[in-house]
Amino acid sequence: MPHEARISIAEAPQHKSLLIRCEGRCTMGVCPSIRSWIEESSDKALEHLYIELTDTEAIDSTFTGFLLSLKQKGATPDGPQLHLVAPSENVLRTLETMQVIRLLDIVDAFPVSDVVWTPLATGPVDPDQAGKLIVESHENLIDADERNREKFGRIVEGFRDANRPE
Repeated sequence: MPHEARISIAEAPQHKSLLIRCEGRCTMGVCPSIRSWIEESSDKALEHLYIELTDTEAIDSTFTGFLLSLKQKGATPDGPQLHLVAPSENVLRTLETMQVIRLLDIVDAFPVSDVVWTPLATGPVDPDQAGKLIVESHENLIDADERNREKFGRIVEGFRDANRPE
């Protein structure tokens, strides 16, 4: 009975921020749409990326690894800093289980409330894109904490093997 994720985006140029609100179950399927929106916004002077997870029922390992990739981009001089806004208990538990909660900045609220939210359409993920996303996300989880290799190492190897030319 998975619920579809509902993603909304708002810009807060006065705060040099992009705001993303995630509701429902956030899985691999929402990552490409969020990434595209962020990349389209990269020509703006973005210093902060806020992702609200208050009404997020669950996140999977691919979405968690995707969050780590967004955090890594924030470590570059021109990348926005990632902030997770008020994650639900389920999300916090997942971040703890995957050994990454200590790496993420968690805040209580968006820096601004008077914004216009735009729903973000998400669609099916191209199989090649999905394989790359799964490998990247799970490599991020392993890089974040070596204990994740036991859980996710086979996933990475399996997708790498499947995408090797014969």
